[in-house]
Amino acid sequence: MGQPATSIDARTAAARRDNRDRRALRAGSVFLALLTASLLRGGTAFAQAAPDTSQWRCALCPFEHGTTAQYTAGASYVSEDAARFGDANGYNEKGGYLLADGAGRHADDRQRVVWSMEDLGLDSRRLMLSGNRSGTIDYRLDYRGLPHYLFDTTATVFRENADGRLVLPSGWIRAPVTSQMTALDASLLPQDIASQRDMLDLGVRLHPRESLEIYTDYRRQARTGTTITGASFFNTASQLPAPIDQHTEEFAVGLRHLGRRGTWDLGYRGSFFEDGLHSLSWDNPFASAPGAARGTLAEAPDNSFQSLSSDLGGAFHFLTRTALTFSAGIGRGEQNDAFLPYTSNTQLAVSALPRASLDGAVDTTHVAITVSTQPSSRLRLRAAYRYDQRDNRTPISLWNRVIADTFNSAQTESNVAYDFERGRLNVTADADMSERLRLSAGYERTSHNRNLQEVAGQTENGGWGRFRWRFKPGLELSVRRGTSRRDIERYDTSLAAELLQNPLLAKYNLAYRFRTYADVTLTATGTTRPFTFAVNALYADDDYTQSRLGLTDDRDRRLAADLGWTFTPHVSLYMSLGDERIDARQLGSESFGMPDWSATHTDRFRTFAGGLRLEQLPKRFDLSMELSRADGTTATGLTSTAGVDDLPELSSKLDALRFKALYHRSIRLSVLLELRYEHLNTQDWALADLAPATAPSLLSLGADPYRYSPYVVGAAVTYRWGADER
Repeated sequence: MGQPATSIDARTAAARRDNRDRRALRAGSVFLALLTASLLRGGTAFAQAAPDTSQWRCALCPFEHGTTAQYTAGASYVSEDAARFGDANGYNEKGGYLLADGAGRHADDRQRVVWSMEDLGLDSRRLMLSGNRSGTIDYRLDYRGLPHYLFDTTATVFRENADGRLVLPSGWIRAPVTSQMTALDASLLPQDIASQRDMLDLGVRLHPRESLEIYTDYRRQARTGTTITGASFFNTASQLPAPIDQHTEEFAVGLRHLGRRGTWDLGYRGSFFEDGLHSLSWDNPFASAPGAARGTLAEAPDNSFQSLSSDLGGAFHFLTRTALTFSAGIGRGEQNDAFLPYTSNTQLAVSALPRASLDGAVDTTHVAITVSTQPSSRLRLRAAYRYDQRDNRTPISLWNRVIADTFNSAQTESNVAYDFERGRLNVTADADMSERLRLSAGYERTSHNRNLQEVAGQTENGGWGRFRWRFKPGLELSVRRGTSRRDIERYDTSLAAELLQNPLLAKYNLAYRFRTYADVTLTATGTTRPFTFAVNALYADDDYTQSRLGLTDDRDRRLAADLGWTFTPHVSLYMSLGDERIDARQLGSESFGMPDWSATHTDRFRTFAGGLRLEQLPKRFDLSMELSRADGTTATGLTSTAGVDDLPELSSKLDALRFKALYHRSIRLSVLLELRYEHLNTQDWALADLAPATAPSLLSLGADPYRYSPYVVGAAVTYRWGADER
């Protein structure tokens, strides 16, 4: 049966209108070209009488008026469940999803408003609104959801009751090892490990005067869901599906002056974290020590940090070609959540807590100053210094040590109030030796002073040099080379011994280190052909030559190349390649003495990405295709007097393909078809074949290594309207 005549007539009329619009656009383009050519030739026809421009329409004016918008609606389908595939984007489960996006703007002589909506049908949705009004107020609102899907192959025997406690099912029979838990298989229930982070950001800027700004910002992050927490009773452990209920609120308010010769800023900032779950209590599934039928873990404590800061600088010039910026701030962090008891085991005799809460307080101070100067048009100098101090004012007390709710060690230890001071000096210089050659150099010195750690004083000095040489237009070579040395006053082995650590062990962040690095970049840009090409090579080597135990060497080598080519205004291609290898070596001791084992770690990463874009094909088609591959491996070799074998290799391979086809039905209406495919295969010996009862003393959640191959197909329609329809 044919279509009704009215439908055919309507479509014919719409097509004629589109043809008229295109003819008008072509005519307008020809007219503007002739007008520009005549003006460039100094034509006399326009000198005699000015044209009537009242009906002209500006297609490229920066100050737009009116309302424009476009909205997209459609649907997509995911072929399989895959938590890792849906991480951050929301496509974690098999089935259909709603596609809904939109964006628009409104502008007139008094105000401007911009809004957008993304992925409204997914957990990764985002809403944004910003605007200003006649130079007196700026405002913004930004909401974003960020899902984090970790595992969907996990299962647990724990149930969460109304009080938030993790309890065992009725009829559970405790046993010393998992293989003897007769009710285990029948009690397992699927348990996804996932969380959702919702972020809200609000900001307002008031301009009572041209040079004065009052600003206020508010940000809230809320995180809910389930994560994995390990809990133990000395020689047995369980993986718990721990609930999450946390939120953080941040405030900022300040006054900013924007002067002709400089700026200053005075502001307050506050951050307040709250955990809706003060503690996590769970039933012990193992037959364990007397009284250890239930355990309790403290959750992250509520805390706050508040600061006052002042900044002076920006464009503040006190000499010709010299600028100064200065900032200073003080802050205080506090934490005073109530403590849990030493143990939940009522059969253990323990003393009372020294105090009911930490009463923790840390004061911070920072001062920074930067001076930039340009003595000549070819020379630029910059010097910056920053000082930071952390003063921990938390009271120190003696505490009993109860080991994993199983026994009282009868030993005491004190909480440690760590302090530090850090100073950083950075000096750089850039000199243009000629139009083609630029030389640069820099020096950096960092000093640390700490208390109650193995190294009280630490200083690092480093320098680098670089030259950039432009062989000819479009071809440039950049070479950078640098070294740094971190010295320590001495490694206090007595303090390490007090902490029951091997006194020969040097922690890598506190040890002597000599670092060398270099990178070379060659870039080429077409002067007659539209293409860009860049290749970069990097080498870095860290040597810990004074460490007898711990990390002794770390080496990083990278090679990357990028190519972009625009064959025609409607056809373009890009490709990128990368290869990186990281080698590290460490020494250890099984006998709490001299080194008797060593380990080597080799990480290798290879990446490839490429894409092709075709626009304005016949019948108004735009096509694009993207292909990528990533391959990573980690090999760990062990050498020991006990003859330990090498660890199994870790690996991951990711292949992804994305294809888009866009059909422009008219200037207002377009249709999108999209196909996305992804294949991930990981080898992880720590997870492979680890079922809940595989390890005798560990009741696990049975998470599997990531393996998936989903595809996503989607179709959507976009409609545009408003002042810029042309």
